Amino acid sequence: MLSHIRRGRCRARSRFRPQERFRFGALASNYIEASGVPFLKRVGGDDEKNFGPKIGRRLTLFGRLALDLWVRLESDPYVVTYCERPLCIPDAKPSRVVDFWVRTRHDEKLCVVLRTAEWTSVAQGHSLFPAFQSWSRASSMQLQMIHPQELDDPQVLRENRIMMLRYLAGSHTLPVEKLTSDVITACSDGTTLAELERRFATVDPMLVRSAAFRLVLRGEVGCPALAFEPLGPNTHLELV
Repeated sequence: MLSHIRRGRCRARSRFRPQERFRFGALASNYIEASGVPFLKRVGGDDEKNFGPKIGRRLTLFGRLALDLWVRLESDPYVVTYCERPLCIPDAKPSRVVDFWVRTRHDEKLCVVLRTAEWTSVAQGHSLFPAFQSWSRASSMQLQMIHPQELDDPQVLRENRIMMLRYLAGSHTLPVEKLTSDVITACSDGTTLAELERRFATVDPMLVRSAAFRLVLRGEVGCPALAFEPLGPNTHLELV
């Protein structure tokens, strides 16, 4: 069920000068605050309140590993939808919850990020949750057990993905999709974020960035330096 989210207004922002660095963090935070959408908002302890663009609703994540996996899912163009903490693993002691159910373009899977004792047991050759694994196979779902180190993305890549997701969260009620075809055309010969904003000078620059980031996360536009350089006016975009 979709959460009822207060619709906000898009506040106009002045365009940056090409020679200046983006102050993405401050701009995105202000933009999201204006839209009324929470993103990475702490609600107590290790809990994080977020808005998932792919599922169109709020969700609560527990711990850094769940957050890192969620960023991966939202940034993976092959992931169509997902649900957090969909079910408990029967007979697991201590009690164990599946982190995500995920539907991709090709299949469905259940994702479990292993705890220390669990991945130690796997490393020793033991089988985890055998009955649950049999059930998931019979249900045509892969049970994917993820070692925490598999979620160790480069810090720049993680921060860039989170920044793009902030833009998508803040603009999810706005007509960003209408811009995407024109942005794709503008990227056909390669461009930068600064050049995009100049090309669409009559459009709120926050919407232009949101459209570009939406296309990057959908895998339709490439950003070669995404894992190496912070997002900024000189960030290069090209068709995939």
